[in-house]
Amino acid sequence: MDADLRVGNVVMVKNTNVSKSEWQLARVATVYPSAHGYVCEVQVALADSNLDERGVRRGPMGYLERPVQKLVILVPSRE
Repeated sequence: MDADLRVGNVVMVKNTNVSKSEWQLARVATVYPSAHGYVCEVQVALADSNLDERGVRRGPMGYLERPVQKLVILVPSRE
């Protein structure tokens, strides 16, 4: 399943410090393949509910780098 992570996938970021209902929603922004061609780590853009009345983000986009084991794919990218 880890090899299926691609740019554009919508994922949940696992966090053992909070309940599953509080895991963050994110989109894969960058993948970092290993020397063997497997994706081991990715950079995700975090979802943010801080939007103005037109639906435009009020602040800068937040990014995290996470190993693939800490992500759950919700919506795969079509590319």
